[in-house]
Amino acid sequence: MAKPKKSVVSKKGQSNGSGNDVACAVLSYLLVGIIWYFADASMKGNAFVKRHVRQGIVLLVLWIAVVMVLSAIPLLGWVLIPIAQILFLILWVIGIIHAATKKDEPMPVLGTLADKIKI
Repeated sequence: MAKPKKSVVSKKGQSNGSGNDVACAVLSYLLVGIIWYFADASMKGNAFVKRHVRQGIVLLVLWIAVVMVLSAIPLLGWVLIPIAQILFLILWVIGIIHAATKKDEPMPVLGTLADKIKI
């Protein structure tokens, strides 16, 4: 009987795609993966998952903050909210695609900010 593969990250930081690391990275953009990351000690040592969790946290916090600030600005803010929502949605999809395809690349614009967070 063959042994199941362990989740290992290569020198470039890419996942070997064994399952749990990819699932946690994808779900980190949906808050579930962030909770999973902090609850499961085996995920904390995985650089691939850690990058996507950091990017998911930054995306979520900035998304909420931008919408809150824009909603407080009459008329102009209300017009800019849908534009901001579309931009954040695009970044969210890019992050999920990078996680699902096992790419350990920083997200455009927010990736450098996310790399500064220590978790």
